[in-house]
Amino acid sequence: MQVRKNFYLIFKEATTNITKYSQATHVNFSVTKNNALICLSIRDNGVGFDINKIESGNGIKNMQARADDMNATLYIDSKINEGTTVQLTLSQ
Repeated sequence: MQVRKNFYLIFKEATTNITKYSQATHVNFSVTKNNALICLSIRDNGVGFDINKIESGNGIKNMQARADDMNATLYIDSKINEGTTVQLTLSQ
């Protein structure tokens, strides 16, 4: 149950960030299962951000803590004016 909850809350946080901050016109959501791996990928074409210069908020910290809690890998890639990708990979 805790893994499902964390998976959902990471998805929710990523989509909330897109809605609030990204100014994206296109978002792609993908959930795939390959053998024992489940991968959630969320990509947008928004304004992006410098991940090293985040000063306020706990969203990304909370997503990382939730991923750590379920022994998953969280990858966030963002480039100014190119959008953001959030990818969560977890083994069953």
